[in-house]
Amino acid sequence: MRKATVVRSTGALKLLLCLALLAAAWSAPTLAAEGDWSQWRGPARDGYAPVAGNESLAAALHGPLPASLHQVWKIEVGLGQSAPILHQGKLYIHVRQGEEEVVLALDPETGDEIWRYAYPVAYVPVNHAWAWGPGPKSTLTAVGDTLYTFGVTERLHAIDAEQGDVLWDKSYDDIYAQPYPECGTSASPLVEGDLVIVPIGQTWPDPSIESLGEIVAYNRHTGEEVWRTEYLPPGYASPMAFTLDGVRQLVTSTQNHVVGIRISDGKTLWKKELRIFMEQNIPTPLLYEDNILIGGYHWGNALLDPEPTGGDGLWDVNSVWATKRHELYMDSPVLVGDHAYFRSHKRLGTLVCVDMRTGQQCWQGPPQVARYAAFVVVGGDRLLVLTDNGEIKVVAADPSEYQELASWDVADTPVFTHLTVAGSRMYVKDEAHLAVFEIAPDQVTDATAGPTGDAVADWTPTGEDEAAVLEVVNKVLDTQRDARTWEEVEEHLSYWSEDFSDYSGQTKADWVAMYRNIFNAAGVIGPPTGYDKQSMYLEGWVGDTAVVRGVFIDFRPRRQAIMEQFYTVRKYGDRWLVTGTDNKPIWERWGGQGDYKSTFFGEETEDQ
Repeated sequence: MRKATVVRSTGALKLLLCLALLAAAWSAPTLAAEGDWSQWRGPARDGYAPVAGNESLAAALHGPLPASLHQVWKIEVGLGQSAPILHQGKLYIHVRQGEEEVVLALDPETGDEIWRYAYPVAYVPVNHAWAWGPGPKSTLTAVGDTLYTFGVTERLHAIDAEQGDVLWDKSYDDIYAQPYPECGTSASPLVEGDLVIVPIGQTWPDPSIESLGEIVAYNRHTGEEVWRTEYLPPGYASPMAFTLDGVRQLVTSTQNHVVGIRISDGKTLWKKELRIFMEQNIPTPLLYEDNILIGGYHWGNALLDPEPTGGDGLWDVNSVWATKRHELYMDSPVLVGDHAYFRSHKRLGTLVCVDMRTGQQCWQGPPQVARYAAFVVVGGDRLLVLTDNGEIKVVAADPSEYQELASWDVADTPVFTHLTVAGSRMYVKDEAHLAVFEIAPDQVTDATAGPTGDAVADWTPTGEDEAAVLEVVNKVLDTQRDARTWEEVEEHLSYWSEDFSDYSGQTKADWVAMYRNIFNAAGVIGPPTGYDKQSMYLEGWVGDTAVVRGVFIDFRPRRQAIMEQFYTVRKYGDRWLVTGTDNKPIWERWGGQGDYKSTFFGEETEDQ
């Protein structure tokens, strides 16, 4: 048993109660005590806040809602999209600080550090993963007195939750040249009985690099391997455990399939091809009766019905329904009765309600609401929706109509983590901070602002500042331009027109003509020349933040897009922070050194 290098904070540590080990090999362990949020998407991995322990929050959401939330505390913890968990009196989070991944145990009342475990990680985002930073992306899983973490490079740890000592760990550098999928590992460990199960391997769009991988199960107490599946290169979804036709199965999306794996021995029972655009199989599978909801980017959604065929142990998979009317992307759905609620990638991000019996869309909310949204069901008929824009929306889980009951600002930087709910509190991890909120109408505290240092106070922009803003934005765009031909532009416009024609009532040809006119008017596109430009202009200032708007063509390999572009540029001392259309700071490679920096421009450029 190896000891970790652990730094513990001063002060008395609270003692945790240890759960007894379960004797039954395949029975599910008790993951959480009352009020805990012990893993990805909550105690059951389904986005539900249990009734027990969350009564006060449920009651508050059914009463008059305040204009803003009370911020209990906020601290800087580090980068990453791993969500915090609350387990047996401690708050845990997995982050990146500098060149290390760090597991932190915190006091949930104050945010004070209790212990930390850190280890070096050599990972640099590539291609379209630049925008999401260096991870980690998987959420911790806590069972009894043990934490299970899965780093961005598939480093699996079992850690003593009380002391921070490493019980065992696994890495796969000796098996795979690149031990992670293209955008880094994001699957959260699944604990089922005495097993902890993770997908491992490498995936890459370059055909010269072979995609490899399996799903592997370990004895969660000892780290001994129990079984390993056949060839199944990993996707990005977190695996789920479901009982289908009396058989306990792991269900997840791999690189190009959705699969059912018998948990007792790792045998693949069924496999359905799922070829998502750019192989972004991300959403967590949702169980409805004995059926599985799956979906993906530019693919749509489908409800699958896996069922055994007979005595040979193999299963068939049929579709109950399939549609392109709505589609999952990075988000995972929640189920309330016969209806699923989630963010559809249509209309540039809209919230929808879908009848799971038919696949029909009951309603859709306003367009362009969010690029990412995490749903939590509270009290049976209230949805807390945390968006990448740093908002928590309260939406009624009512299939008859879209009802947004409140919207609260909770972050100043993008949020691509899941919301954590425990007791009366909501825990939000933004780009680098962890904050805790509760509903307290008479005590409202504004969130602190600024990624590094303080914004310039009492500052009036000059003509030189305006020129500097446009220069900064164009410097970013210069790294992204790789235009090709008008025919390719037109083809791509037609594809995107399919996305919107359902809602606009216009035909593909109408949309192509409209976009052609817009871009020609902006001086952006116009065959035979001019298609490799963009038109950006300074719309105005809001305090110390410049708003830059225009049209941009992004034709890097595998990332073709034509879009309206929107930037905010904020001054910090003699530096500028550029934030893109999805409010995500853009990452840029500097000097061929392999180091990725945030887009601060000025006398110095700081690491993210």
